[in-house]
Amino acid sequence: MKVLISAYACEPNRGSEAEVGWRWALENINAEHDVWVLTRRNNKPVIEDFLKSSCQANNINFIYYDLPVLILKFKQVGNLVHLYYLLWQWGAYKVAKLYHAEHKFDLVHHVTFVSVRQPSFMGGLGIPFIFGPVGGGESSPKALRKWYSAKGKWRDALRDAMNAFIKFDPFMHSTFKHADRIFTTSSQTKNLIPKRYHYKTDVRLAITTEQLDKPVKAKVLRRTKFKLLFVGRFVYLKGLPILFRALQKLNVMGERVELTLIGKGEDQKVLCELAKSLNIEKQIIWINWLPHEKLIEEYQHYDAFAFPSLRDSGGLVLLEAMKNALPVLCFDLGGPNTIIDNTSGIKISSRNLSSDQAVDAWVDAIKKISRDNALYHKLSYGALLRVSAFTSESLRRDVYQRLGL
Repeated sequence: MKVLISAYACEPNRGSEAEVGWRWALENINAEHDVWVLTRRNNKPVIEDFLKSSCQANNINFIYYDLPVLILKFKQVGNLVHLYYLLWQWGAYKVAKLYHAEHKFDLVHHVTFVSVRQPSFMGGLGIPFIFGPVGGGESSPKALRKWYSAKGKWRDALRDAMNAFIKFDPFMHSTFKHADRIFTTSSQTKNLIPKRYHYKTDVRLAITTEQLDKPVKAKVLRRTKFKLLFVGRFVYLKGLPILFRALQKLNVMGERVELTLIGKGEDQKVLCELAKSLNIEKQIIWINWLPHEKLIEEYQHYDAFAFPSLRDSGGLVLLEAMKNALPVLCFDLGGPNTIIDNTSGIKISSRNLSSDQAVDAWVDAIKKISRDNALYHKLSYGALLRVSAFTSESLRRDVYQRLGL
């Protein structure tokens, strides 16, 4: 099968959106498809350097496209970035049309950006068109925004307004109409798509992980302190003020719980001050971003993974934690709600929950998993089993088989 992948972001070893585009390309190669990837021209140096040392160089073709330099400057001017991206997608479609006339693709698949607010015109090629998985429709519960900064409240209000506009956006309606299959990363994102298109819309994560390359054993509880790990950006939407307040209550109860935070972000100073005011600074360890290889090694030193994010489309760090037999604690929101089930962690219901009630719910969840060795071992083992459902191969097979391909 000759597959055209539309991947605005596509680079090896970069993580995030670029990693999504790259993994889709590689997985189609592994499936022995004739793969063509349409991406930005500025991705070319990194891609070509990688292909020089790769045995897969003969099995993939890259088409590089960018807008004129004058329009590229739109990226630097506030909301003009959205106009820039719209123009890039239109230009990419025109380029794809020329290549399709010559090479006769069997399928076109839009993979990045992973955004339900950004259109694709690839449905105009007249061949089977897959849109997604796309995310971005996640919205943090308003009742859980109590400890947001003013900037955070403004950002989420603006995001909510932009998401509400999707149902009236003619470009998105055209994208949904021409897609043969639509995939979203969460039920929240699916609900933003007009219901007339739900019959061809399914929920599936955009992120994937690889099969375990070595056996990993399920964990047992330590006899000393219970060690929690968080990996991510220190920003308002990650829900860390809720976790910090839960840690304070556990500290008062005499529970021996330690939290390690790996990452960085604009709210780190505020969070450090919050930890001091709650008198839990001795229970928190801060570590700056680590190289990916070292981060993978770090997971094994902890008992569970805490991810209190209030809106997240994906959650690659959850998959990495699960590969290391760490049960996950999270809210039933966004991508984490799709990843975690009752065999691999504890999901905290956000339904009708106030911020103060959320703190108590986290206290209960941490106490539950840290006191019950049988439950802990069961969830650790379940995490290892559950993560196998999110490999690149399983994602490709699931997405393409829906079209009978």
